Amino acid sequence: MQFVKGFVLLSAFILCGCASYQIDSGHGHMPYLEAGRPVYVAWASGTWLGENKALQKAFVQAFSSHTKKALFGRRPLSLDEAFALAQYLGKGYLVYPQIIKWEDNNTPWSTIRDKVSAEVIIVDMASMRVMSKHTLNGTGSMW
Repeated sequence: MQFVKGFVLLSAFILCGCASYQIDSGHGHMPYLEAGRPVYVAWASGTWLGENKALQKAFVQAFSSHTKKALFGRRPLSLDEAFALAQYLGKGYLVYPQIIKWEDNNTPWSTIRDKVSAEVIIVDMASMRVMSKHTLNGTGSMW
């Protein structure tokens, strides 16, 4: 299974109905994932719990269309907690999507679009190293 930009873009579009987007590479390239290895998608703790849950669901949906071994977290976890749980469960990959910035504007009145930034970290649990760390930046539609 290949982790393609489509997964990342799908999440950004589902998250805020983004009209435009940008991907900033922070660490590594878009990795190739092995199809047979299970994927654990964590529910990130933090300020935007509901939005982080929506982001998690988008990633689970994207991975589920390529593997039957995509699992999701049922409670919010920090990155360290998610890593420890994925290690305990013997998962192949940990995916940790988290909103890091959200600018909610009253677009109809101000004509200023909503903006969102999310960070996605992918960890290979076999080698226990970060395979990928990217930031998604999206801008909402005008209407």
